[in-house]
Amino acid sequence: MKLKMFTALALAVVSLSGYAQGHQPQGIMAVKPAAQNIQGQYSAPPAMQKAQSAKKRTVKGYGITVVISGDWVTVDGKPAALDENNATAKSYSQGLYNIVVYKSGKVALLKQGEGFVGYLK
Repeated sequence: MKLKMFTALALAVVSLSGYAQGHQPQGIMAVKPAAQNIQGQYSAPPAMQKAQSAKKRTVKGYGITVVISGDWVTVDGKPAALDENNATAKSYSQGLYNIVVYKSGKVALLKQGEGFVGYLK
């Protein structure tokens, strides 16, 4: 009886140590790590995430068209550079124009040499 228990214990240790992966005797079931078993049974395929596009807002006035899309601003189809970003507004420049986009939603137009031109709608 002690010999059977010792043999069973020795086989269990050998099979758990990984030595017996390819050398399993007949009649003994291969032992897989528990994590590998669980991963195969319960893992779900990764969720598909579709890209979100920022909403575009177009404002016109004083002979120009400004398109605001997130942090991206274009003036008559040309990209504007972000000059200043503070708590109340973001300031952009493109060519002779400076555009100030306020958090409240107002868009102000300034022109070099003239100063404040007006608000765009």
